[in-house]
Amino acid sequence: MGAKHLLNLTGDHLRTLPIVILYLTDGCNSRCVMCDIWRNPRRNMSMELVDTIAADLKRLAVKWVVLSGGEAMQHPQWPEIARRLRAEGVRVILLTNGLMLRRQIDEVLASVDEVVVSLDSGTAATYAAIRGVDAFDLVLDGIRAVRAGGLPVTTRTTVQRANYAEIPLIIEVTKSADVNTISFLTVDVSNPHAFGSRLIPVEQLRRRPP
Repeated sequence: MGAKHLLNLTGDHLRTLPIVILYLTDGCNSRCVMCDIWRNPRRNMSMELVDTIAADLKRLAVKWVVLSGGEAMQHPQWPEIARRLRAEGVRVILLTNGLMLRRQIDEVLASVDEVVVSLDSGTAATYAAIRGVDAFDLVLDGIRAVRAGGLPVTTRTTVQRANYAEIPLIIEVTKSADVNTISFLTVDVSNPHAFGSRLIPVEQLRRRPP
């Protein structure tokens, strides 16, 4: 941790913020069993808010901005947002379920520096069971298109009961698609809010008495 970052600990406001995650939209075209975001009303981040955030990136020494959601690519202005942020000199990472990668490959290659794709299985059947859509091959095709265009790709697998036995196969499949990095994370099943609604009243998120 550098000296500038230590200044964050000396007061009640941030002086540096190396990474920013922007939830561009609550809209999502997957129906994942471990996530309820797709059930929420769709709300898109406004360009006015994007401009406000972008104006502070240099002051806060931001190095990376992650575009997330919902599904970030369902925001109708996501390429414009990505390019606005890159104009401030930050590295923009697109976190996506991959369903729209192939169809929007030109925008992806022109707008971001890196892509992270959620891939929760090593087979089409398990993918459909977990994510609620039959798109395993479509996602892999999108990954290959991104790699052919020269951008780095990381896959992110949420490990759970339905797919833990496929971890070796997931590694094999993603390596065959030429991904740069393969990552795994676990579901926080003990937390009812981990993948739930973002419209929960603040008082419900406060620590409950033992």
